[in-house]
Amino acid sequence: MENTGIGTPAKTLFDLPVEDIMVTHVAKYLDIGDLFALRMCSEYCKVLADQMLGGIEFANLDFSRWKRLKPDASVQNMLSLISTNSRCLRKLIICRIEGLAEDVFFNFLDNNANLREIEISYCTIEPITPIAKLPTFVNCKNIIKLTINRSKGFVNFLDILCKHNNHLLEIDFESMNHTDDKILKTFLEKQPHMENITFAVCSMTYAREILQTIAETCQDLKYLIFENDWDVGDDIIKTIVKNCPKLIKCNLDQCQRAAYYDEYDEYHYEGSYYDSDDLDPCYEVN
Repeated sequence: MENTGIGTPAKTLFDLPVEDIMVTHVAKYLDIGDLFALRMCSEYCKVLADQMLGGIEFANLDFSRWKRLKPDASVQNMLSLISTNSRCLRKLIICRIEGLAEDVFFNFLDNNANLREIEISYCTIEPITPIAKLPTFVNCKNIIKLTINRSKGFVNFLDILCKHNNHLLEIDFESMNHTDDKILKTFLEKQPHMENITFAVCSMTYAREILQTIAETCQDLKYLIFENDWDVGDDIIKTIVKNCPKLIKCNLDQCQRAAYYDEYDEYHYEGSYYDSDDLDPCYEVN
């Protein structure tokens, strides 16, 4: 604040441009839907909303909601617009987007280096062709939580992400089909700090190798959920329990040939592990 020495300040808070207040202080409390609704009010609001995109920290990109706001909306154009303007995102949710262009998705990630959480649900991605055009890395190197739920085509994303991001603490992959076991194994090998891992109803040819990789790499593991009709074998379970001293619960619901019990008095049952209290299909380590 500047004082002229005569009595009253020459400038007050209310003399600041509205963009300074809206972009710097208000934007982070709004969601992406609010800003797209604001864009449709007037040309001035459109410019202001685009500037405010640079200040948001959380984006829930549910395309079904965008369609209600603007029936003729183009998902690629909207993502490109957000990617061009946003720089402070810490959490991203992408939901119900069919045919998401892979180059648009990677540009989005590249412009938001502060991302910590990514959740992808009910999406399919259109791969970049030729494959030589794939980026070698993305700038968001500090992601700690990754969820991919009932989505297809994100194999290249996992391959590129693991080359420069090894800070993941939690992954949740559910009904993630058309995966590449080799890429998934490499991805897990680069994540030594993992504490919470969920694989539920995922297409996986080499489940034993994936579990072996988890046992060898993720020694800070606390929770493991591995739900599918896979033949995992008792030896792998023993290795996980031995190598992961912080393990609290291991859920192997529906997995075959998991009847392992050791010198402790854990309850066990052919087919999966059970908690002694409520008989949930899990293995209580402690």
